[in-house]
Amino acid sequence: MNYLTHDTVWAESQLGNSWRRQDGIPLIVGKHKGATHFWASIDHVFLKDVFNTLEEAMAAVDEEAERRQKKWMPRNEY
Repeated sequence: MNYLTHDTVWAESQLGNSWRRQDGIPLIVGKHKGATHFWASIDHVFLKDVFNTLEEAMAAVDEEAERRQKKWMPRNEY
């Protein structure tokens, strides 16, 4: 998919999900319908875990995005 490449801060979508963009990739966090836990996704691929709070989900998706970025970055870049 073609995304803008600038990073954004966390914002709320019209659906009530929290989202931000990092290196052109969307990070999205939302609450399961009718449940008390939260999900997280990177580039529309869901993380395996569910989270008790919005803050936990945001932190987890940020950490996973950072891990993926380092994995694909040439070694002398980080």
